[in-house]
Amino acid sequence: MEPLLLRADHVVTMTAGYPVIVDGAVLVGADGRIAAVGDGPTLLAAHPSVAVRRLYDRILMPGLINSHCHSGLLRGTAEGLPVWEWLRVFIDPMHRVLTAREAEVASWLCYAEALLSGTTTIVDMWRYMHGSARAAEALGIRAIWAPGQPIIIEGTMPIVDSAASRQLPPQRCDHQHGSLSLLGRPPPLHR
Repeated sequence: MEPLLLRADHVVTMTAGYPVIVDGAVLVGADGRIAAVGDGPTLLAAHPSVAVRRLYDRILMPGLINSHCHSGLLRGTAEGLPVWEWLRVFIDPMHRVLTAREAEVASWLCYAEALLSGTTTIVDMWRYMHGSARAAEALGIRAIWAPGQPIIIEGTMPIVDSAASRQLPPQRCDHQHGSLSLLGRPPPLHR
């Protein structure tokens, strides 16, 4: 990939004090990683040969993280119902008839919506996680999954993050799918 300078009206940083840079820019290096963040004119002067993508009327900021998501198709179906009634009337019956293809389609929709809203990392609790892995990989979203049947270790739910997952017993460690983590050990993907 060629280096690229993204220049926006405002750049939100994650440095001390969380400054917002007016007329800011982010330099993306040839390796796809952020190489510099700063004042737009200054970065442009320092890298005159790099292509510029001007983002008018935009805020450039770090990706959002959705730390609790269910990529099902029933979002918004039971507003106003008590949670246990919603689970009994809507969720449990749907889970009994859900197919792997329907679960994958739900993941495609959920992950695309997430990306469109600025979310770049998602923790999903769903079914048929191999379909979710295909959707995440194709769309380019970072994903961590907790399968529909939770793995119980010593009576507690494991913490789903890369550091904690490495501490689980070997038979319970993350199954790696590219750069995506899938809690549990599902059968291998067949391509």
